[in-house]
Amino acid sequence: MVIIMTYKTNPKKTKSLENRQFSANIADQTPKASPEPSALKGKQTSYLRKLANNLRPVFQIGKEGLTDQLLLKILSYLKKHELGKISLLKTSPQEPAELVEALMAQGIIVIQIIGKTLVLYKANPELKTRIELPL
Repeated sequence: MVIIMTYKTNPKKTKSLENRQFSANIADQTPKASPEPSALKGKQTSYLRKLANNLRPVFQIGKEGLTDQLLLKILSYLKKHELGKISLLKTSPQEPAELVEALMAQGIIVIQIIGKTLVLYKANPELKTRIELPL
């Protein structure tokens, strides 16, 4: 299914951009960032995105894909830090959407997908310096 969105720009700016059409294939779009709408609120996700803005990807997923060992390392990292980034290399056999499903099965919330970079969050109430989410 293809959705076509049209919009008109301000005629005072440029006349050549009066009508533009953009199409997006729904099957090719990546899933929403949070697994459930009730998991995190909008303010909370935007706050976590703000915190993750300065982070660099901690893990890279390459030609072997998401292995059990890598998943355990990601879980232990999130247990200590609660927030992290993962990047997919070109050689990765998995797409970001496939990774989202595997990570959500482990209780990890995918906050944002930017290209082949995923922002992950998993709350840990045992941490002394944990991330305080806004209400």
